[in-house]
Amino acid sequence: MSDTFYLDISSIQPTQLYISDLKYQIVNEKLSRERFTHELYNPIPIKQFDGEIIFIDGHTRAAWLVNHGVYTVKVYWEKEEYNWDLYRRCIQWCKEENINSMDDLKGKIISSKEYEKLWNKRCNIALQEIRRSRKVKNGNRGI
Repeated sequence: MSDTFYLDISSIQPTQLYISDLKYQIVNEKLSRERFTHELYNPIPIKQFDGEIIFIDGHTRAAWLVNHGVYTVKVYWEKEEYNWDLYRRCIQWCKEENINSMDDLKGKIISSKEYEKLWNKRCNIALQEIRRSRKVKNGNRGI
């Protein structure tokens, strides 16, 4: 990807409260096969959002990198549009839980079953609330 660059990972706000152990194991198998280089992983998407740089995806890769002492990460500016209301809520949850950098996610690697229950389910409920709220604001015209 030609628009990639390197950034200090501590300058990027996470948008997740947890990391799935299953996903972490997969990343670990891929990145631990040989001597680490930045070419071993895909760049991590970031976005400027509400005055901060946030992770859009790639939390598991970022967690692995931090856990292995790599603090400069390969990133790119995400151009796709997402549900920013949901991201705003995820950032709020992270700040409420004092998750302000990837270092704060150390020790937050949980079983995939717990991840599904504690994170995916929470996000799905929030997304449903956001959609209901939009329908009310838009006079039930939908999203």
